[in-house]
Amino acid sequence: MIDCDVHQNLTSINDLLDYLPEAYREHVLHGGYAGIDFPSYPWTHPEGFWRRDAFPEDGRPPGSDYDLLRRQLLDEYSIDYAILTGEDILTASAFSSPQFMSARTAAGRWASRPRPGGRSTTSSTTRSSRRR
Repeated sequence: MIDCDVHQNLTSINDLLDYLPEAYREHVLHGGYAGIDFPSYPWTHPEGFWRRDAFPEDGRPPGSDYDLLRRQLLDEYSIDYAILTGEDILTASAFSSPQFMSARTAAGRWASRPRPGGRSTTSSTTRSSRRR
């Protein structure tokens, strides 16, 4: 099974530094870029935007803890592949520098991959370890 809309997240924009070209690393470090906020939505939901159980115990944002995401989504629902769409991808098209946003979006997908020894991955998908 393929989940085509998995919203992984970052703990900090600095999580991307190792995955950005040098020029954009400098932009993040010294240019005042802190990430993209969600637009304010004109509606509310009684449960909020996030699943309450998706928040890691250490307080990081939902989708930023790979083990929790794996347990709650990939393993729980027998997902073989997950297409990582990220959270700030929703506002990427509105960013003033399309070149930087392209590098930032690609870096976010790479940074979302498990480290060596984790699940195998392709450019924007992650494969479930359940079926290795």
